[in-house]
Amino acid sequence: KNISKNLRLSHNKYNNITRNLRFSHNEYNNITRKNITKILHLSNNNITKNLRLSHNEYNNITRKNITKILHLSNNNITKNLRLSHNEYNNITRKNITKILHLSNNNITRNLRLSHNNITT
Repeated sequence: KNISKNLRLSHNKYNNITRNLRFSHNEYNNITRKNITKILHLSNNNITKNLRLSHNEYNNITRKNITKILHLSNNNITKNLRLSHNEYNNITRKNITKILHLSNNNITRNLRLSHNNITT
């Protein structure tokens, strides 16, 4: 009886280990899926915005964006898996602030230009 009980216990432990392995595999898949959807979302936004530009500008910008997105997808998926969730969020926040900072600078520059044009 004791031997059969022990065998049952060890079998259950084995099942638990395999379940945990399956779970970790699913978590890994979920993380990569999230990153891929973010990259796709970025590419969709960039393509639609660039369609409003002229044909030559569109070709140049899309080529640059596509290479950047491919480069990001290759690096970020592997790198971000190593990072914790908080670190990943911090990196995206930094990027967002950089974009905002750039847009703010562009707006102020354009305002200065328009002001100069008006005064002249």
